Amino acid sequence: MAEENRPEYGKQYSLTGGHGQPCIANGNSWKESEVKKEVAEEEVEEEVEEEEDEYNPENYAGIEDYHEEEYREYISNKHKV
Repeated sequence: MAEENRPEYGKQYSLTGGHGQPCIANGNSWKESEVKKEVAEEEVEEEVEEEEDEYNPENYAGIEDYHEEEYREYISNKHKV
């Protein structure tokens, strides 16, 4: 009996993606399009790094007692998987 091609509750799937990336829109199965936790965490790390690169403390002029550590924690919490 062939395995059914349907999503499973509680799992994340990539519905769209770039050329060659496994996703439903590219014709891949639900199983092939499943987002693995490690991959999701890597993507979040990359996004956090991009936001940190764009960060400029001058945009926060007037905020007293600003600490870079607090900003890093805020960004990390914002993107938790």
